[in-house]
Amino acid sequence: MASSGATKSQLSYIEKLCSDNPSRKKMLQNFLKDQEVTDVSELTVRDASIIIEKLKKLEESNKGSRNDMPISGKQLQLIDKLQDSEPRKAETARYLRENHVASVGELSLNQASALIDALLKLPRGKPSESPVSRKQIRFIQSLLKTGDNESISKSFLRDVRKKIIEELTSKEASELIDMLKK
Repeated sequence: MASSGATKSQLSYIEKLCSDNPSRKKMLQNFLKDQEVTDVSELTVRDASIIIEKLKKLEESNKGSRNDMPISGKQLQLIDKLQDSEPRKAETARYLRENHVASVGELSLNQASALIDALLKLPRGKPSESPVSRKQIRFIQSLLKTGDNESISKSFLRDVRKKIIEELTSKEASELIDMLKK
């Protein structure tokens, strides 16, 4: 049996709660994402009731002390940026579970600070390899004009499973340059 959609009253109330309030808007966006819908009009009556209660609780926490304030936009961005390794992703999931929070957007200011501190203590993920620079490409091309460097280059490309020099990472290009200079 299909669930009926949210009522007009619910949709209107959600809109009212979120108007001019970035924290509530972010909470709503996260809730919609968790429900795998793109718009509030796709919510069921039950889901609309759930988000209304969450938005109202957020409103009440705004009336409390600074400790009860919702997560800031900068904290949200930093936590997102810190999701660069499996241990950090696992820590975020654990922290959310322990604090009975469905998404990062529902954390309080203090909870977000505590999560950030915990994430910063964990090892960073590997930075993505930077691509070969134009300068490296030109230098490799100049080295290919001498001696038997063409066969060395082809062998190296085959070993790193790349078809052309432009596909190399900066680190791989440096290795190739060292080989060609010998």
